Formats: sequence, structure tokens, C-alpha cells
Amino acid sequence: GGGSVWVGFGLGGASQGSVVRYGATSQRREGGGIPIGSGVDAIALDATGVYVTNGVENTLTKIDPETRTPVGEPVPVDQQPVAVVTGGGSVWVAHVVSKSVWRLDPVTLQKVGTPISLRTTPTAMTFGFGRLWVTSTAGNAVYVIDPATGLSVTIPVDSGPRGIAVGSAAVWVACTRDALVRIDPTSRATRSMKLPGPGWGVAAAG
Repeated sequence: GGGSVWVGFGLGGASQGSVVRYGATSQRREGGGIPIGSGVDAIALDATGVYVTNGVENTLTKIDPETRTPVGEPVPVDQQPVAVVTGGGSVWVAHVVSKSVWRLDPVTLQKVGTPISLRTTPTAMTFGFGRLWVTSTAGNAVYVIDPATGLSVTIPVDSGPRGIAVGSAAVWVACTRDALVRIDPTSRATRSMKLPGPGWGVAAAG
């Protein structure tokens, strides 16, 4: 997927239910839409593929970035997969109904080990500093999961944590109650700053 941007289209519009590849430099569409289904939701990628969740059909599809075609059939996951990320040699999918995170083999897309249970509903997820970081708006928490053991540590974030991103030196959380929270990846200490409105998404480089 180098030099490319992948966009998922949900309901509405001519491209609904598909994933489309665009050139990062040309900013032009490259080929037709790859059909996934009306529940297209989260997207992640690694060196071997693009991974797309379908929140209606409760599946995960892997797309070959070179041929722009699905690799095999969609794989069933748990109900309402809300986030997918890659990291630590695995694919990770967070689910709303079961409040769990699954670890999948990126080649076979088969589940590895026991699902990791969360105390509250996951909202968003990222991978960095050797850990999974999962926000829970409902639980006012960020769960830090050790991929080697599946054990998690809870960081209280009482401002409605939603979007989350890993920067070069910290983890950043956009919160629905008008706050941006910085988490030190080592000490897990938090520092909050006021936003002019509700934070939903975040990207970070620092």
C-alpha cells in the first residue's frame, strides 16, 4: 500500500459499501471500488494487506494492496467490530457488544489465543510503544494492553475519551468533554488541556 490512501465508504453515494484506493501523490482514484458491504467501518494496513471491518455483517476482510482484490472470503468476527489496528505482528479487532479485543494472525486471519475482555465498551484503538491503547467513552477510561500477556491496565480519563493516536513521545486522546489528554507511555501519567469543543478524532507526530 505504499504511496496510497485507502478510503472506506459506508451508506450513501455511488461508492457505498466499498473501499477505494487513491494515489497519495496524484490524489486520483486508482481503479474501481472493492466491495465489502454496507457496514464498512474501520480500516488498517500493514506491509501485506489492508484490513476492513464490516459492522453490519460482523466480518473482517483482507485486501491485497497490489491486486486490489479481497484475499479469500470475509472472516467472521464478534458483533459490532468498531476498530481494527495492526501491530506486534498481529491484527487486532475491538468489539462493542462483547467488550473484547481479538488478536488475529495476519496471514490466516484466524483468532490467536483468548479474546481480551474489557470492563466497558471500546470506542477506538491504536498500537504503539509495544502496547495496545483502547479508549472507552462509556467507561471514561483508556485500556493499555500488553500483547504478550493480554493483561490490561486502566487509565482513568474522566472527560469522555474517544479518538486516540500514538505520537513519537506520547499517546494523545481526544475527548468529547472538550479536552485533549496526553499520556506518558512509560509512567502512564496524564496531562489535560482544554479544547474549544468536543474532541472526536486525533492524529499525532509528537
